Amino acid sequence: MTGITASNKFSPLIKEAEEIVSEDKRREFLQAEEARLAAELKAKQEEEAKAKAEAEAKAKAEAENAKLAKSKEDEEKKKQAQALADEEARKKAKAKEEEALRKAEEAKKLKADAELEAKKKKEEEFNQKELERLREIEFEKIDTQMTLALEKSDLPKKPYVVRKMAEYMLIGANNGINLSPEDVLPIVREELLTDLQEIINTLPEDKAEEFIGKEVLNRFRKKNLAKAEQTPASVKSSIKDVGIKKTEDKQAEPVNYKKFFGF
Repeated sequence: MTGITASNKFSPLIKEAEEIVSEDKRREFLQAEEARLAAELKAKQEEEAKAKAEAEAKAKAEAENAKLAKSKEDEEKKKQAQALADEEARKKAKAKEEEALRKAEEAKKLKADAELEAKKKKEEEFNQKELERLREIEFEKIDTQMTLALEKSDLPKKPYVVRKMAEYMLIGANNGINLSPEDVLPIVREELLTDLQEIINTLPEDKAEEFIGKEVLNRFRKKNLAKAEQTPASVKSSIKDVGIKKTEDKQAEPVNYKKFFGF
């Protein structure tokens, strides 16, 4: 086997061995890479698991905290609600008590007012009766005084005369002057006479006779005739002579009611 060297003889073997070594290295590299990737994957999974666990723990903790906070908030709200309910109940109780006191005070006031009104009414009735009694006594006293005063005068005890006397007495009382019937009677008499004279003087004769009345005129005539009958004979003769002479000289003037009564 001429031309065959040792290198040529072992070249395939070397190549094969190199290929085997190369394959082993590649396989080892692949295994190492696979191991590395597996380790990285495991580490990543562990990291993710850890992160997940931490997240879950955090979420759980937050949930617990939220639950606790909510529980505290609910408890606080419950306490606040209870406090509000207690305050409302206290206010209602106080309002009810105040209302009861107010009604009691009102009832007490109404009772006191009713008693006061009854007492006042009773006093007013008593005062009114007493006033009426005193007024009646005073009226009787004044009536007696008026009667005595009128009995001493030439005025009749008629409503018009009594009213006039009362009016003048009232005027005096309103001005702080205490006038008796005897004090005002001359004033009333003068006023009545003045009024009558003014009325009669302003009336025609026929109306004046109607105003005075026939009965009164007859009384005046009878009175004047009685006076004439009581006149002495010498005086009558003188009057007759004078009357004849005057008749001869002048026709006698007719006597009207004004001259007859001396107005």
